[in-house]
Amino acid sequence: MIASKLSLSSTTHPYLVEGCNTITTADISLFTTLSRFDEIYRIHYKTNSRIVARTPSLLRFMRRVFNIRGVSKTCNMNEMKVYYYRSGGSSDEISNKNNRIIPRGGEFMKLLEMGGGDKNDRIIDT
Repeated sequence: MIASKLSLSSTTHPYLVEGCNTITTADISLFTTLSRFDEIYRIHYKTNSRIVARTPSLLRFMRRVFNIRGVSKTCNMNEMKVYYYRSGGSSDEISNKNNRIIPRGGEFMKLLEMGGGDKNDRIIDT
C-alpha cells in the first residue's frame, strides 16, 4: 500500500517533498530502504508485495538518487546481503543463525546503473 502511494506521488515530482527539486534526508532514507527491498527485505522478511524493479516511478526515483555523484559508491548489495542473512537480525533469529545461505538476487544495482532518470526505464524480472 505504501509503495502504491509513493508510486503515485513520485510521478509528479522528482523527490518526496512536493515542489522541492533538491534531495532531502527523507529521500536518502527512502533510497536506502528501497535499495534493499527487492533482494533482501522481500525474501528475508517474507513480504509479499510489489517490487521496486517493476514499479516504473520508484525505479526512476532510485535511478535519480543512485546517479547523484558519490551515491553509487556506497551501494554494495553483496555487503548488504551478508549483513542481513548472516547477522540473524530478523524476528526468526534462531533459524537465521543456522541458515548461512545468501540467496542470489536479480542484480538490482545493475538495473540502477542502466539509466539515470526518465529514459531507459526498462523493467526486469527478479
